Amino acid sequence: DGTVSFGSHNVFGFDQQAKLVTMHQFDSMGFVPASPATGTWNGDELVLERSSPRGAARVTYSFDGDDAYRMRLNFKPAGSDGWQDMVSGLYRRVSPSS
Repeated sequence: DGTVSFGSHNVFGFDQQAKLVTMHQFDSMGFVPASPATGTWNGDELVLERSSPRGAARVTYSFDGDDAYRMRLNFKPAGSDGWQDMVSGLYRRVSPSS
């Protein structure tokens, strides 16, 4: 029906001293992390992780050329050893309509 149930805005940066990519996330759920997710590049894949008292989150961006990427979000609840799949998607750039 087009109703937005979740919204998110991510701001990426780079910590030169630590040599880590950073990602600050602001979402409609209202949980503001105390610190950004951090991660590194491995080829065409960027993996970032963040921990809080609720658990750990891992987001992976895999780039397929210049016009597409896959995003996967996993969550590991506090006290758990296993990652749970939360959301994944394939995103493609489209040409603007003429």
